[in-house]
Order: sequence, then structure tokens, then C-alpha cells
Amino acid sequence: MQDIIKKEQERLNMTISVIDELLEKNKQNMNKTAKDAVEAQLIAYAKKEVKKLQEIRPHPYFGRLDFEDEFGRETIYIGKTGVLIIQ
Repeated sequence: MQDIIKKEQERLNMTISVIDELLEKNKQNMNKTAKDAVEAQLIAYAKKEVKKLQEIRPHPYFGRLDFEDEFGRETIYIGKTGVLIIQ
């Protein structure tokens, strides 16, 4: 049981780390000065992303689904917002 808890804590820590990286990138982008309409839209998008990421950071997911078939095993974490974790 302790192994499962440890593995899930590592997954949560990794997810929060990815969220922190995304937050930092988007904060940098939202602090830029727009030179045209496209850049203004990108800055507005970065602001929305920062708000969304700050909201989900304390609880990035609330469920987990485990699938297993002839092709292998897959685990999917379910949250309010998708965060792509590549391992």
C-alpha cells in the first residue's frame, strides 16, 4: 500500500512541477508589450492560462482511470483542466 501512495505522490509532485513551469512561461508572456493585434491576443491568452493554472494547482486532478487490454495498460488522470505530462 505504501508503494502505491508513494507512486501517486510522485505523480502529483510531477504534475505540480509541470503546472509551475507552464505558469512561469505564461507569466513571462503576459508581461510583454503588444506590438500588434496578434500579440495582444497572445497576451490575453497567457493571462487566461495563468488564471486557470493557478486555480487548478492545489488540486490538479480528482480521479484516475486504469485501462488494460491486449495492447497494454494505461492510466488516465481526470481533472477540471487537462495537463499533458509526457513520461
